Amino acid sequence: MMRADRRGQAGFTLLEAMLALLLLALVLGPAYSLMSGGGRAARSVERRALAQSIAEAQFAALGVEQRLTPGDYPGHSGDWRWTLRVTPRLDPPFDAAAARGMAAYRVEISVADAAGPVLSLATTKLVAAP
Repeated sequence: MMRADRRGQAGFTLLEAMLALLLLALVLGPAYSLMSGGGRAARSVERRALAQSIAEAQFAALGVEQRLTPGDYPGHSGDWRWTLRVTPRLDPPFDAAAARGMAAYRVEISVADAAGPVLSLATTKLVAAP
């Protein structure tokens, strides 16, 4: 009769293999979460950078391509849309600008893409009075 002698056999038992797979899953799960979170963060930064570029271009064009007058100015390009709002600034120290032949305007821009609002910025522009 043959006896089962395992001392000379090489390899892993089923229990050892299952334990190794469990440890691998415990390590790879959080690693995957970190990597996918990094991808989301990169897309968010890219989205905000594009919105910033659009806002800067619109701020630069305002008063050059069109006269700076109070009102709302919507626009769009591809999936991006924005609204410029121009309002007069009559609060100090801007109220004194009119006496010097200048006009001060608060310019706000809101930029959004298909996913929703991305960026809102505001500045003040001082121009020659109309």
